[in-house]
Amino acid sequence: MNVCASLCDAIPTCDGAVVVARQQTHGQGRGGNEFVSPIGAAMFTVSTALPQSCSLAKTPSFLQHVFAVALVDGVRRLSGLEDFPLRIKWPNDFYFNRSHKVGGLLATAKCRDDGLLISIGAGINVSNSQPTVCLNDMVPDGSDVKFNVEEVIAETLNRFE
Repeated sequence: MNVCASLCDAIPTCDGAVVVARQQTHGQGRGGNEFVSPIGAAMFTVSTALPQSCSLAKTPSFLQHVFAVALVDGVRRLSGLEDFPLRIKWPNDFYFNRSHKVGGLLATAKCRDDGLLISIGAGINVSNSQPTVCLNDMVPDGSDVKFNVEEVIAETLNRFE
């Protein structure tokens, strides 16, 4: 998220910028908690500008909820399984069968002269079975579904848009 924020400070027209990290060195969680980010996790931040005239600028936290739903919906679309066991623990965590945390997201807002700049950072374990479980561990036996980081990010962004 820090790289994305710096990018948006340097380039005022960064609406829609996406920063993807193979591995984070300063991952942030809610309340200042450290976010563990091993290789094999999808870690990315997207920025979006909300003009003052936009009604969404009055309730910017709504975007984090839309993003959480987009991520879960994107994973389910990739798996081809409507009941794929990825769940949102409201408002910003992702769980496998409500028992194992596999990811989370964090949203920040920055006031600008023309409105708000929202940055939403997400991380979800895709192909790394440590430190908990990953999406590929959730695939039912007999299925040929194999998730990869790039497709999870792309499908999440498509659903968010």
